[in-house]
Amino acid sequence: DLVTRGRLQWAQAASEEMAVRATRPAATKHTWASWEIAPQLDDITRATLQAIFEWRDARGRDKDQPPHYMLSDGLALDVARRQPRSIDELQANRRVPGGLIRRFGADIVAVVAQATLLDLSQVDVPSTAQRQRATGLELWAAIQAEATGIAPKLAMPRRVALAVAGHGAAALTGWRAEAMHDAVSALLSGEDGLFFDPAQ
Repeated sequence: DLVTRGRLQWAQAASEEMAVRATRPAATKHTWASWEIAPQLDDITRATLQAIFEWRDARGRDKDQPPHYMLSDGLALDVARRQPRSIDELQANRRVPGGLIRRFGADIVAVVAQATLLDLSQVDVPSTAQRQRATGLELWAAIQAEATGIAPKLAMPRRVALAVAGHGAAALTGWRAEAMHDAVSALLSGEDGLFFDPAQ
């Protein structure tokens, strides 16, 4: 069927993409950048979250445990906002368990102190408008799926939707550019849109 529809190369490219992502060396997942509150955070809070996520990811790998076992997302945000510069300041925060302070208190304080040295450009924090556009692109891909035969999560995964929302159809590469560039360009320019048949 792929050969008949002229899509065999697309399927091969998509498979290779998944294989590369699956075998790529482990990298820190800065999921904080996708939080709804992320666009409103100031630079020092973002830098501290970036540093904390890098630290807890490395420590989690050392201990063979998930990163959030080192420090939960909620506590990471709380620490990033409060900016404790000593163990005493960390202890003053009643949300932080004593056991956590005994195990990692010195590490957390050191991470906070070093956060200002990080390059924030390494982690892209989409604006609220970008998030909204990305959601619209995901909806568009879901509606197009019936006609194109391409699964929405494959055609427009969140990372791709956010890239397109921020940089336009030029952000599409490889088989996605061939399959969707013109249609996405028309959607973003307003030449095309999402329409619903009230009779269905």
